[in-house]
Amino acid sequence: MTNAGRDDELTPFERAVVERILAGMYDVPGRDVLRAQLPAMRVARREYTGVGLFVDFQHAEGVVRLPNAARGTFGGDVYAEIPGLPHGAGFVLYVIEGLVETLECFGYASDVNSWPREIRKWEMADPPREM
Repeated sequence: MTNAGRDDELTPFERAVVERILAGMYDVPGRDVLRAQLPAMRVARREYTGVGLFVDFQHAEGVVRLPNAARGTFGGDVYAEIPGLPHGAGFVLYVIEGLVETLECFGYASDVNSWPREIRKWEMADPPREM
């Protein structure tokens, strides 16, 4: 996946997914703390699995964390239609020790090596009912 900026910057697609997940976390105390982490987050590593992608984030010293070393997974209800992925994509955002730690992206019923290296077009949508 290329990025017009530096390799440690989120791509527009990655940023859109994280923003969508965070926007949907209405019942999560401290959601605004996680949203405030987004502008300064940097990509520490991208790992392509063939059927998806893991994006690990790094944070600046002193970034505000959720209290009590909060952890959880979010985003199971976020879905995107992406050219080349006939059944669309799903996402999971991992929060560890109060920080947005990892974004997992995966294609539903995807063949190995089907995940695109560069995503320029996508549409966020509600997951299909048959999923």
